[in-house]
Formats: sequence, structure tokens, C-alpha cells
Amino acid sequence: MSGQGVIALKSPAAAARLEVRFVIPASSPAREISLSLDGRELARKTYPQPGTYILETEPVLPAAPAAVMAITSGKTFSVPPDRRDLSIILMAAGFQSAGGNEPVAH
Repeated sequence: MSGQGVIALKSPAAAARLEVRFVIPASSPAREISLSLDGRELARKTYPQPGTYILETEPVLPAAPAAVMAITSGKTFSVPPDRRDLSIILMAAGFQSAGGNEPVAH
């Protein structure tokens, strides 16, 4: 993922947590990650080191039938000869399923 990833989601029938599972690679300077829904920041956290993490929000119910989730990283890097901006590896993202085990991206 570059400095920001955007995902269109179907709104849940009832309020649900948003969850993002990701990896900060050893080569990445990214440490601060934020999660927004429809332009409103819902979560922000600073991570101490590379590793696998989960960032989640309190339950939220979007007003419209669809919502836009944005995942933002404070810093990016590139690996020559690749010129793309990179930051984190996104593993899963979406509203948390009722069972609470897996995020469901719609």
C-alpha cells in the first residue's frame, strides 16, 4: 500500500467495528496508521516497530448504503528500481463480522 489506501464498503445493517489487519515491513518507516470512514477519522495509533498489527474502531453505522474507508500511513518508502511509494502490507479490512473472528470487506 502507498501512503493511503481507499476501500468502498457496503454499510452493515447494524453498527459494527471497522478493522484493519496489516504488516509493517522491516524496511518501512511507517509507524503511525489512521483509519477514516467517509472522511472522518475514527482511529489513529503509533506502532513501536515492524510487525503484524490490528487497528480497530468502536462500532459505527454509516448513514448511506455504502461508505469509503481510508487507511493512511504517516511515512512511505521505495525500493530501487521500483519508484512506487510503499508503506504497509494490507492483509484484511472491513466491518467486523458478527462472530468477531474475521473482518468482512464488502
